[in-house]
Amino acid sequence: MKSDALSFKPFIFQFSEGDVRNVARVFQLLEGEKISIRWTQGKEYLYPVTGRTIVRDSGGAETALEAAPGKDAPFRMPERVEPIEIFADTEAILYHVDEEKLDDLIFWSELKRVIDEKGMGLNSRIDKLSESPVFSGLSPRAVCETVNALKVREVSAGEEVIKQFDPGDVFYIIDSGVAEVWVAEFVGDESKKVCDLRAGHGFGEDALVSGKPRNATVKMKTGGKLLTLEKDDYIRLISSASLFEVGPEEAREKTSQGVELLDIRFEEENEEAHIPGSILIPLHQLRQRFGELDQGKDYIVYCRSGKRSAAGAAFLSKMDFNAVSMKGGIKGWPYKKEGIAADMDVD
Repeated sequence: MKSDALSFKPFIFQFSEGDVRNVARVFQLLEGEKISIRWTQGKEYLYPVTGRTIVRDSGGAETALEAAPGKDAPFRMPERVEPIEIFADTEAILYHVDEEKLDDLIFWSELKRVIDEKGMGLNSRIDKLSESPVFSGLSPRAVCETVNALKVREVSAGEEVIKQFDPGDVFYIIDSGVAEVWVAEFVGDESKKVCDLRAGHGFGEDALVSGKPRNATVKMKTGGKLLTLEKDDYIRLISSASLFEVGPEEAREKTSQGVELLDIRFEEENEEAHIPGSILIPLHQLRQRFGELDQGKDYIVYCRSGKRSAAGAAFLSKMDFNAVSMKGGIKGWPYKKEGIAADMDVD
């Protein structure tokens, strides 16, 4: 049995080992071995990677999980406090996956692909941006559009980036280096150092939103690089995020008028439950298959929660399609669904 279970990828996306560890636990079982695991929260799955196992819930019901060539058959964890037991019929490898974390990982991974054409080296910075509080409050589509509007500025140690009491017209995120925040109580007073800012931290947004002068001076403690967003872009993208998505009710109404629904989840998710009449092109295939779509039609893109579909809709927009994302994904769709688990709660 291979010792490195992470060399097996039950997800079609090829993530790094560190990324996989963030969204999944890996179980390597010997033939005859038994383990117990407990559902924690949200939507969780077991993905068989190799071998055959038997899953037994607290009521005694059994489900056989067997890895099939070319197809990953996930098992949805029952949402109850009692643990389930897993018996290994053969040597086996299982992934225990947090679906919400997987959605986040897929979104940020695809965002790297969406902005690749920008040619500014932003791909290497996405991990920092994903941890920034500035981006955590945005809709996924607004994140895509915001990242595409970013510019890179190199700064030197001692350089004053913004000055207190000056007007503000740029928002900054530190890509590398350390900055210091200095504040004076009144004009002409001596400034006092308040704190340091490091990679991933943003500053300068208060003046952009309020229209008031800068409330602090920020200067570089070391050399580094800043990501900058002009005021007009900041206001347009962050204040108008709702322009990039529609809700389920509006989506249903638009489909009755000829707008197409595009499902960009994995095939396994589509088989479990999908919206009737929707087209399936998994997100990882969209760059190769977007030519199958009709540029004369409008598209509403959906996934599980609205994160992956935001990246997909952003890519299609770049390819001159009229595409928006469906807010909340299929888990927020209150209408009829089709599939082997269509009657189940899919969130």
